[in-house]
Amino acid sequence: DCNNFDHKCPCPENQSRCNCGINGRCIKNECHSTECTRLELTECRCQADKLNSTCQICCLLNNYCLPAVQASRQVLTDSSSKPIYQRLLRKSDERGAKQGKRETFCQKNEKSCVNLYFFQGKAGGYCLRSGKLGRCNQRLECDIFQNQQSFPLIRSSGVSFMPPG
Repeated sequence: DCNNFDHKCPCPENQSRCNCGINGRCIKNECHSTECTRLELTECRCQADKLNSTCQICCLLNNYCLPAVQASRQVLTDSSSKPIYQRLLRKSDERGAKQGKRETFCQKNEKSCVNLYFFQGKAGGYCLRSGKLGRCNQRLECDIFQNQQSFPLIRSSGVSFMPPG
């Protein structure tokens, strides 16, 4: 979503939820991926040994930086996370990431399951970190483009990233 592309954190005090960057949400003074904020977690820099050969978004859970899909498995299978699970049931995640995977989470005694999408990019391809566009390097780290950001191809269901030229 390009509407919040230039939005900086923090948010005005009268705004309880504040979006920023590309698919991000402000927590205090920083923009974090919704893959983390939907779990009430913050984004962190991934360690390559945890990434299974793809660029991913990672979340800080109990002082460990984990890929968002692993953090989601831990949070959403914990019975104490029922309020988060209930909120995710009400808010659909239909659009999903163009590159990546969808995973279904179900809790005991629940009639419905939650489908969540997770970004997974290849080395040399585009990636997101803290709401900013970057390129996934050979070490599977997302190097953020410093000055200009462009969106060469926009589709109706979301932003699709294409390499220049």
